[in-house]
Amino acid sequence: GLLALDPRASTPTLRRIFVGGAVSAVAVEGGFAWVGTAGARLLLVDLSTGLPLDTVDLPAPALDIALDGGVAAVTLNQSLLTFEQVGGSIVALGQVNLNLASPEVVTGRRRVFAGDGLAFVNDLDGFGRFNLFDPRAPFKVSTSQSYGPASFKQIVPTGSGFGLAV
Repeated sequence: GLLALDPRASTPTLRRIFVGGAVSAVAVEGGFAWVGTAGARLLLVDLSTGLPLDTVDLPAPALDIALDGGVAAVTLNQSLLTFEQVGGSIVALGQVNLNLASPEVVTGRRRVFAGDGLAFVNDLDGFGRFNLFDPRAPFKVSTSQSYGPASFKQIVPTGSGFGLAV
């Protein structure tokens, strides 16, 4: 499941959000949570109520979710899918095959970072870059650059236009 916490409350409270399975990925933007499940579902949750607004089936479990300007980039083992929410509904936009090396071995996951119309998806060697400027037609910009085995587990934004790779 998923828990929502309001740390501003004088007595912080937890609200359980039922998503119908084990959560495998989550990202938050603008009062909405995008939730991927191990059961291959993608949910859009209204954080003010804790209620799912919409659910779509995925071809495989979501491994990670990144948000960029209202576009949700969702990684599966072999593909990157793009979605947006319109009026509380999830709208599928595009898909591209990753064609990358196997996932890195420590977590076994494909992590994604998205920003400024680009998505970076990790693999065993590093990360591949994908163009999301038109989220209806994402495409691969580059294959992985090798930084040594199992180099990157995740890339996170810093707010400065740069990312931090760990």
